[in-house]
Amino acid sequence: MESRFRIAGHPAHPMLVMFPTALLPLLILLDVLHLWTGDAGAWTVGFWVALAGLVMTALAIVPGIVDMAAIPNETRAHRTALFHFVVGMTILATYAAAVWVRWPAGSAPDRFGLAFAVDIIGTLLVTAQGWLGAELVYRHHVGVKTVAEGGDPVALAAKGDDAAREKRVRRPS
Repeated sequence: MESRFRIAGHPAHPMLVMFPTALLPLLILLDVLHLWTGDAGAWTVGFWVALAGLVMTALAIVPGIVDMAAIPNETRAHRTALFHFVVGMTILATYAAAVWVRWPAGSAPDRFGLAFAVDIIGTLLVTAQGWLGAELVYRHHVGVKTVAEGGDPVALAAKGDDAAREKRVRRPS
C-alpha cells in the first residue's frame, strides 16, 4: 500500500519522524553534559531541542494519520498502526513535558531530575515507536509501493547462493 501523503513522490511520514527520533536521545546527551560540566548552556539548549521535538512530532503525526486512514479497518496492520499512533501521541505529550520542565528558556535547572526522567521515558517510547513503525513497513508493507503501484521488487539472496545469482545474472551460452 503506497503512502498517501508524499513530498516529491516520497512518503512524508518517514522523512519527518527522523527528527523526533533523534532529538529525544539528544536531550539525554544534553542532560548528561549539564550534569557533568554544570554548564547551564546545555540546559538552555535542551529547552530549544525539546521545543523543536514537540513541533516536529506534531508535524510527523499529520501524514501518519493520513496514511493510517488508508489501512483497512479490522486488520492486524490497522491495529498495529493504531497502537503506533497512541505511542506517537504519548511522545508528543512527552515532548510537551520536556518543554514544561525546562520552561522558560534560560531558566535555572531546578527540575533537572524530572527532566532527565522525562527524557529517558521519551527515548524508550521512541524506541517502541520505531519498532511498531518497522512492523508496519516490513511486516505489513504499509507505505511501500507494490509491484502493481510501480514498485521495483529486489530479489535478495545469501552470499554464495549460486542458483539465485544465476537467475539474476544471465550469462550468454
